[in-house]
Amino acid sequence: MDARQLLEQLVSEHREKWTSSLQEFRKEAEMIRLIAEKIGVEAPLLPTLPEEASEESAGDDLASLIEPGMFYSMSQTEAAAMYLARVKKARTLDDILEALRKGGATFTGKDPRATLYTQLVRATLKFVKLPTGEFALLDWYEKEKQKRMKSFSDDSRKGRKDTAKNGGSREPESDDTSEEQEEVDAGEP
Repeated sequence: MDARQLLEQLVSEHREKWTSSLQEFRKEAEMIRLIAEKIGVEAPLLPTLPEEASEESAGDDLASLIEPGMFYSMSQTEAAAMYLARVKKARTLDDILEALRKGGATFTGKDPRATLYTQLVRATLKFVKLPTGEFALLDWYEKEKQKRMKSFSDDSRKGRKDTAKNGGSREPESDDTSEEQEEVDAGEP
């Protein structure tokens, strides 16, 4: 191996380390933001990091936005929220599903599309299904967010449950994880 090849290998190794560290930092920053939001406090100001793709190309070029394994061990709602935050615009269910698969998310049930759809529509404090059928982050729609937060607050006083484990869903957590139930709940797909 000559000197040039050695240096190219070093550049490649350090780029991989940097990318991995950047992903970890972004995951931690998002987790801090979500927890702070959940408990009703302002998230601490975190340093901004360079984006890996320009805003114009965001969402149009999956290869530049999604690295293999970036959604590994995340719930589907966490992964979908991270993806939408990266592309900065509403996306179709199929776009989200493709990105999650590319990023290494795991799916259960006979129909991953139906399962993902169900999880997104139930996470009413995290996602909005637009009239176009696309999904977006609730944070992007302040009036809708205020309306849902008020409704959630009213529901909480009436004894309805919402848990972080449920991804912001109003549905109580169920022990019934049968694939048939997921498909029935899915509705659209």
